[in-house]
Amino acid sequence: MDPLSAISSVISIYQLASVVGTLCFQFAQGVRHADRDADLVIEEINNFQRSLRKLKAMLADEEADGKSKNRLTTLNDILNGDSAYLQRCRADLEHLRAKFQKRRFDAPFKEAMRKLSWPLKQGEVNGTVTNLRNFAEAVNRALHVDTNEVIRQVDTTTKQIKISIETSEARRMDESELRKKEKILEWLAHPDQTENHNIACRARNDIAKTGRWFLDGATFQVFKDSPRSVLWLHGDSGCGKTILCSAIIEELQALSPENPRIDVAYWALITQLIPKNSMSSALDKFWDDEKKRRETPNILDLTHILQKLLLEKDHHRCFIVLDALDECEDAEREEVMSMIRDVLMVDNRGICVLLTSRTNTVGVGRGLKGLTNFYNIAIERRHVDLDTLAHITERLQNDRNLGALPAKEREKIKSCLVENDAGMFRWVDCQLQAIRRCRNSAELDRTLSTLPRDLHEQYAKDMASIADSASHDARKLLEWLAFSQRKLRVDEAVDMLAVDLDQDPPDFDEERRMWQSEYVLELCGSLVRVDINREGRNCLGEVAEVQTITAAHATVIDFLRTRPVKIGSTPEVRLTRSAVNLRMAEMCLTYLRYFVDHNIVLTEETIVDYPFANLCAELWHDFYREAIGSPQEKEDTSRLKTQALALLSSSEATLKWIQICRSDSDTARVNFGLKMSDVKPGLYYAAKLGLTDIVDFLIKEGHAINQVVSGGCGTPFAAACGYGRRDVVCRLLEEGANPMLCGNSWWGCPLAAALTFNHLDIVKILLAMNDVNVNCRRVPSQAEREASIYSGDHDYIESRSTESMVYIAADNASLEALDAFSKPELTPIS
Repeated sequence: MDPLSAISSVISIYQLASVVGTLCFQFAQGVRHADRDADLVIEEINNFQRSLRKLKAMLADEEADGKSKNRLTTLNDILNGDSAYLQRCRADLEHLRAKFQKRRFDAPFKEAMRKLSWPLKQGEVNGTVTNLRNFAEAVNRALHVDTNEVIRQVDTTTKQIKISIETSEARRMDESELRKKEKILEWLAHPDQTENHNIACRARNDIAKTGRWFLDGATFQVFKDSPRSVLWLHGDSGCGKTILCSAIIEELQALSPENPRIDVAYWALITQLIPKNSMSSALDKFWDDEKKRRETPNILDLTHILQKLLLEKDHHRCFIVLDALDECEDAEREEVMSMIRDVLMVDNRGICVLLTSRTNTVGVGRGLKGLTNFYNIAIERRHVDLDTLAHITERLQNDRNLGALPAKEREKIKSCLVENDAGMFRWVDCQLQAIRRCRNSAELDRTLSTLPRDLHEQYAKDMASIADSASHDARKLLEWLAFSQRKLRVDEAVDMLAVDLDQDPPDFDEERRMWQSEYVLELCGSLVRVDINREGRNCLGEVAEVQTITAAHATVIDFLRTRPVKIGSTPEVRLTRSAVNLRMAEMCLTYLRYFVDHNIVLTEETIVDYPFANLCAELWHDFYREAIGSPQEKEDTSRLKTQALALLSSSEATLKWIQICRSDSDTARVNFGLKMSDVKPGLYYAAKLGLTDIVDFLIKEGHAINQVVSGGCGTPFAAACGYGRRDVVCRLLEEGANPMLCGNSWWGCPLAAALTFNHLDIVKILLAMNDVNVNCRRVPSQAEREASIYSGDHDYIESRSTESMVYIAADNASLEALDAFSKPELTPIS
């Protein structure tokens, strides 16, 4: 049989196997006594298809090389010899298809199907399984023999081709293009989740067994082969979703070497989908728009780029994997669900999206209903039991401490954990960590007899074991983990713990710094872990490898937020969002004040010596808003307000703050070149940051509402509009802010600022005012004009000068904003 004929035959049998597997799965759901035989048939069909994929790939390679007659001698014997494996398998599959197609699967017949029995006799099942298994074994043996021969022949040639390709690709991207790509990747500013994936893979351990119930299941196989498919995998807290998700990523990535037209993206989706040695035209075009480039990309921009990237890969299979949607805030989760729906609208039938969350996560199941090819799998107790048993068995065999125990003790551990696991993979892992520290049989018996009932009891036990001498610092660290929107780097945590809020006023005490950063990790034991982010940002804002502290599991954060916390023998307390944010804001402002009180000159060396500075400068105002804005719990915020006013009322303090965080810049790096003349009034920063109470205070103190500032947003009111601070916008309007005052800003007028970032609530407020000119044009800033003169691009300024408000709304694809402009009383220029 010639290679083309062989490939055609393999493809046709593969498609037949897919049909039979799907029919078997559907039929088994509705009839009695089908589980065991159906699972056996589906499993062997999956193995058979894997062998066919290997066979097809080898035949295709040989056809492309024109050397099939010389190199695939063993495979040719299988395809053309007397054994006729392939034909027997085809006959068996045709027989099964005929059996199943006698039944119909539409709704009117479902009740009738429940009264039917499994139609295959035991002999038919055994015969089919034997033939499929024999073929798979024969192909694997032949591939082993032929592949060794192929590898021997092509090894030298492959090395030469690789060198040639790398040289060619390097020429295609000259040095300037490489620099441009590096800037774009830095601009995207994504977190690196590869280490989290690697940690989960290591926890998974027994790759051959853990998660196989899902990976070998029919639903996952159908999902992989279906166009524009979505699979939602959900279960209870602690059931092992993240470890299973990493198993799925490993399985999908294993397909990529066999087929270069398969892409798997699971952390920075855009970055992972960019061609390795070239640049995406969609991203390149977006980067060339200077207005977009000057701002951090928002969710609409990123979704648009992702859609374009997927469109460029219209002949690829693109698997997108999103884990732990339940850990997003509700608003963020809604944005992710909207992004998924938008992505599935791309004209690329190869897109597949897999996501995981807890079963009761708000908005996920509802957001996915109605999608074509939507698959819903709940992780049940029996599934968790399979994985925990595999995990326990592997650890007892291969762990250095546990594997050295006598067989009797290992069997005792296994029996006890299996009996008490309560369907929680995470619980089992915690107990194994405790058990491996036991030094004798008496300790082991004591540990096994006092096993916690669930994860909450486990975490309470862990916190009670913290020494009283470390309880104060442990609580501060756990509070940050529970409520901060950004993870702490290890070097940041050292200085955070050295801030003393018990003094009045609070102070940063360098004598309280721990001598070694590793001491921080010992405070909370197994409740925390260290992640390595290879593309994080260091204290200077540079992309670098950094270590961050995070909760060991999402359930730890749940416990801290919902249960009373008792650390060591200290009194029991309940952590609340407003109280913790109050303390975090005070710590940040105290740390920033230290630079002023001690006359510290800011240099790169200084920031390296004080690594907590960047986080404090970036996030103090976020913590402040959370602390002040919670109506449920009223904390004493007078000291915090005094600290905030001290920062914004002192030009020296404000300068040091903006030098560190670069709040007005398009770069994340610190910039010590800023001078006192670059400092804007306190009211401007308060309006931009949404600090309504500070705005009120400064207005009463006589600060000018309509003062035009150089650079930035132009005026306090425009800053509030551009950054979506609705309460501040209303307050400034009440006090007489001019809604048409442009200043020398990037956006132009305040309406343009609100439109640019799609703040529809503010757009509607402005459109309802009689003195807002909806026909105004965007005015290029002085910085734009200077850049245009320097580059010689005069057309750029001319095009910017013709942008109307409707144009900006359309450019941002804001249908609601366009609808607001379509009111009869408004007649804007189109």
